[in-house]
Amino acid sequence: MKTFKLLVRYMKKYWILLILTVLLLVFLNYVRSIIPKLTSEFIAIIDPTAESEVPFYLKRFYSGDTPQKLLTTMILIMGIGLIRETINIIVDVNIFRLSEVVGCKAQIDYFKKVQNLTYSYLNHSETGDLIQRSTSDINRFKEFIANICPCFLIVILNSIKELATRHTESIHLHFFSSFHGVNNC
Repeated sequence: MKTFKLLVRYMKKYWILLILTVLLLVFLNYVRSIIPKLTSEFIAIIDPTAESEVPFYLKRFYSGDTPQKLLTTMILIMGIGLIRETINIIVDVNIFRLSEVVGCKAQIDYFKKVQNLTYSYLNHSETGDLIQRSTSDINRFKEFIANICPCFLIVILNSIKELATRHTESIHLHFFSSFHGVNNC
């Protein structure tokens, strides 16, 4: 809990960059889910009995004969892959910048505190030991921001997406079962 309080205290100044990064992570998570759907379309073109799961806004690109559809699918997969990697780089740079800025500010604050310590405190602990320990702690804090926070956020986003998908499926199931006279009580 102490880490989160420290994180909030130092990230207040960078909330716009944090929100931008979170929004890009949400978009990146969505883009990652489109590529398997395009792959299913690729298979559906080759095997007409397979079911297509391409979103409606991408279906308008499909017209013409099978080779043209295959080429369109491949171009869409490569284009979305390029978009995904570009967004991934932007997110990584933003997260790295946030972790470095927050870590640097925390380290400066800590060094200011060490400078203001009394001489009696420094008689019990060597300054080098204090600085080495603080540097190690701040590096762990930076690693927490750069690695663990994005993973935690992705888990939360995937859980929300899964819950929304299940809720939507249950609504569709209930809607269609009411037309067929099936009661799912």
